[in-house]
Amino acid sequence: MDAFTYYDMFASKGPEYLVVIAFLAMVFPFWRLLSSKSKPVPVRSEAVERIPAGVWFDSTHSWAFLDRDGSVRVGIDDFLTKLTGPLKTVVHGAPGSHVRRGDPLISLRNGNRELSIPAPVTGKLQKLNNREANVLSIDDQTSLVDAWLMKIDPDQWEHDQAKMVPGGRVGSWLRSEYSRMRDFMAFTLQKYGPEAQPVVLQDGGELAPEILADLHADIWKEFQTEFIDAVFEP
Repeated sequence: MDAFTYYDMFASKGPEYLVVIAFLAMVFPFWRLLSSKSKPVPVRSEAVERIPAGVWFDSTHSWAFLDRDGSVRVGIDDFLTKLTGPLKTVVHGAPGSHVRRGDPLISLRNGNRELSIPAPVTGKLQKLNNREANVLSIDDQTSLVDAWLMKIDPDQWEHDQAKMVPGGRVGSWLRSEYSRMRDFMAFTLQKYGPEAQPVVLQDGGELAPEILADLHADIWKEFQTEFIDAVFEP
């Protein structure tokens, strides 16, 4: 009688299965990494902004943070960067010059579109952050206080601080700002017509990411008047 030999066809497949499983395990995190880099940050009225302890927010959408050495870091909040996308920044003044709260300090530019941000504090311009000076954009992986544009040696910190919104109250203020932005864009649709329509709202009525990025310069001027020049006293 001929001997019977049994071959397990699956025995040799073990290493191949392990390779396939390892490959599939790597695909998903790699896909998430690519997706996170390719999609702009969503703009949501309930979004959690980067609000570290000790940061004070001005109605002009700048912020100020008092360092241990007594200097004040100044930057732009996430509300602006989410609406506009990456911006070129121009600081008016050189280190050593004196700035006053309310005076134009930072220009944010996208082509021929521009926003002018006033100084949130009064004092001597101490230092510029060259890393952030050329292009300003939101980066959720970076702490807000590390995205400062300049440092100012304040003359009247407590006086200026009293005119800003503390971090503990800024959440409700930002939600009202997003609500005002939806109303602003609804008005813009009526005034400027189809030009703005494709980029205003996502499904569910949320603001589309970077909605101001490609809109007409006149809309930026109206946004300047409504959201930056308007005075907010806490």
